[in-house]
Amino acid sequence: MPLDLHEVIEILRRLAAAVLLCAGVVTAFGYGQSEAAVLCVGAAMAAYLLPPRPKPPERALHHDRLPSVRMPDLLGFLLSTTFLAMPFIVSALEAWPGVPWGLMLLMWPPGLVALAIFWFSARCQSIWVLPEQSSITVGTHRGTTVLPYSEIVRVTAETRRPPGWLSPLLIVLGSWRGLGIALLLGNRASRSLVLEKMGGERVRLPLDAFPDARKVVRALERAGLTVAPSQPKSDGRTGSGTHGGARMTPNSPEPSRPRRLAGRGIPSFGRPRFCRPGSPDFPIQPGFGRL
Repeated sequence: MPLDLHEVIEILRRLAAAVLLCAGVVTAFGYGQSEAAVLCVGAAMAAYLLPPRPKPPERALHHDRLPSVRMPDLLGFLLSTTFLAMPFIVSALEAWPGVPWGLMLLMWPPGLVALAIFWFSARCQSIWVLPEQSSITVGTHRGTTVLPYSEIVRVTAETRRPPGWLSPLLIVLGSWRGLGIALLLGNRASRSLVLEKMGGERVRLPLDAFPDARKVVRALERAGLTVAPSQPKSDGRTGSGTHGGARMTPNSPEPSRPRRLAGRGIPSFGRPRFCRPGSPDFPIQPGFGRL
């Protein structure tokens, strides 16, 4: 599907800022031109901050901007200015003959990881969810989708774990820094609700990314929808998932009929941040063990 105009603006905003920052680093450390470097950094800040950002509707749920947008952008800028600009700095200081293809081949692959980081932060910038009385509206980088509750035939709780090859790749590319990132990602699963419409179309809601995902659960519960559990998924890993605190195997019996979504919390996503363990707002229902 084609990208939305706002998504294109978000991607270009980050790419333009990264290119200008690289130019500023090269002119400062490679050629010693501090005034030109300051101009490049100022232009990069203007390219990143001045273009208008897409705003979600009022009362819509969206990602917390600091951990999902600003910090990934900062990490992407650090990677791009460190690895992408370094070959040009070395060639300027050492009077390198021609283009430093060898250094670019060696140092650019880690720097290109910044492009993936910019892509994911731009997507997080445009995701929002607005639960209403008769429908739920989901905004993504592909546009806005309105889902009437009457057209939703199935709600599935889904858990996805990071692929098995991600941790070794981060360790290889980032040395000891990548090790810390790999440990964090390797122990954190992505939990979401998958809404399936009558025609088979599936819409995924990343509930663990929203500060107050309880509103979505309450809206679905008021509409009389039920939730079906799903085993943890992994792109690159195999094995059984957990179901109600017990190991699930291919020969295990089918789980019992799922209960209605409780408006008191989100039992399918482990320990919510908005209720305390042991309180009535922290239920453990059959089919949803602690993760």
